[in-house]
Amino acid sequence: MAPVRGPEPPDRDERFSWQRRVVRAEIDGRRVNEAIQRGRAAGDDDAVFICECGRVGCTSKLHLTLDEYDHVRGSFERFLIAPGHEIQGVDEVTEDHDDYLVAVKTGPGSKLAEQTDPRG
Repeated sequence: MAPVRGPEPPDRDERFSWQRRVVRAEIDGRRVNEAIQRGRAAGDDDAVFICECGRVGCTSKLHLTLDEYDHVRGSFERFLIAPGHEIQGVDEVTEDHDDYLVAVKTGPGSKLAEQTDPRG
């Protein structure tokens, strides 16, 4: 399998727009995972979630319990990402688990993450 290619950082004039595009991709992943979590039957414990990184073409799957995912989503700026998928200037890793990372949005992405949080 070919490695997933992350977005290339732009020049200074385009940085804000670039960050918003990356965060929007991450928000789309979060929306999918929120639907996965809502769709689990009572008593289910494990689920397969998608990586919420902003890398174009990422198809990484992450196995978490529903409680673990709920912990990841403890705040609007927290996102579930695969190890090595953090994007400098957008993500700050705050938790490093064996099979996944928890990253928070930095800069202008934080405000966008808050505005689009389905749990808001």
